[in-house]
Amino acid sequence: MNARTNQVSLDPDLARFFQLAHAQLGPSVTDLARRRERYDRIAELAGAPAAPDTVRRDFHLDAKQGHRVALRLYTPAQPVSPLALYLHGGGWSAGGIASHDALCGWLAHQAGVELAAVDYRLSPEHAHPAALEDAETALYWALAQKRPVLLLGDSAGAHLAAAAALRATLHGQASGLAWLGLIYPAASPNAEFPSHHEHAQSAGLSRGNLLQYWEWFGGVQGRANTDPHFDLLQIRNWHGLPPTHILSAELDPLRDEAQALAGIMSASGINVTLRCAPAMPHGFARFVMQSNAAMQEMKGFARALQRSFGNCRESVVGYRRDHGPDEMKPRRAQHKFTPD
Repeated sequence: MNARTNQVSLDPDLARFFQLAHAQLGPSVTDLARRRERYDRIAELAGAPAAPDTVRRDFHLDAKQGHRVALRLYTPAQPVSPLALYLHGGGWSAGGIASHDALCGWLAHQAGVELAAVDYRLSPEHAHPAALEDAETALYWALAQKRPVLLLGDSAGAHLAAAAALRATLHGQASGLAWLGLIYPAASPNAEFPSHHEHAQSAGLSRGNLLQYWEWFGGVQGRANTDPHFDLLQIRNWHGLPPTHILSAELDPLRDEAQALAGIMSASGINVTLRCAPAMPHGFARFVMQSNAAMQEMKGFARALQRSFGNCRESVVGYRRDHGPDEMKPRRAQHKFTPD
């Protein structure tokens, strides 16, 4: 993070927070282990918004690749029947359940929806398509619950969410996917947009780091170059996806990628809404306790999430307490659901 860039336009509360983070944690680092540690520590420094009566429960899914995928289930006091699935950001190379625990707990509470966060495999140790495979494992588990599924993600996680949604749709396995919520999505390793250069040294994400993350994510074997779901801006047919809400940030190098993705999806007939959060940098969703403006933007995202419920207002039992969430069953076989 560079608190000294875009200070004229950057939300003043976040400018102060980035200065504090720089003073306490030092500048951004390139060493991968230290970067991962710093990414988690920034979340701790940012603080956790209140999420009273939200119960956390950890569990695992067995992936067909032979490993286990960790998830954390957040259950508010009276959840509605849809099930949200969240894929975290971090450049596909950092972050996890811990880095986004506060955000996911708050979002579950704020929207009143049960939410499962996914701890997918990270690059460069596990290059593409490892993270996407884990996202699909979690998505197919969620769809098997026979509840409307709301698929969410930020940054790298938004990229995975969009790709997983499209692949499930193409395979005819996304009938329960009801809404897609993408927060400042990473869309393409190849595109060139004005925002990449206008905010190349922006707080939250630099252009240099972004290119490094794509390189790690793609790996050295070249498989990503032939995968049609790696570069989202090269995909022209998004037909069949549910209504999609994209939240971008004005001072983010990814800002124009989000706009381009919204345009391509809309051209495929998808109902897309796009909001660009003014004076916000990349990563602001994790900093709602440090900035009232960031809090209001994320409350708006939570309201959009709630609107996707339509008339679906049935409470559910999230999981049987004497078993694990692997045994999650809906209270009724059918749920009334009207997308926005």
